[in-house]
Amino acid sequence: MSYIMFNERPNPGKLTKIWDIYSTNGSYLGVIAYHPQWRKYVFSSPGPDVICDSSCLIEIANFMTQNKDTRQ
Repeated sequence: MSYIMFNERPNPGKLTKIWDIYSTNGSYLGVIAYHPQWRKYVFSSPGPDVICDSSCLIEIANFMTQNKDTRQ
């Protein structure tokens, strides 16, 4: 069972996508965005009180892997 949601954010004029990550209770967890120096999507900007267990991190990593070639 998933406890996180991925909401795509508009990224006008860019080829890559951005997703905000929220817990199912609405708490902001962070963002997934393309990092040009690494040439891949990364999880960044976690909120100050964000705590993730291994299943949460695996779900985030799986989402990035599934969307690694995503372009608008």
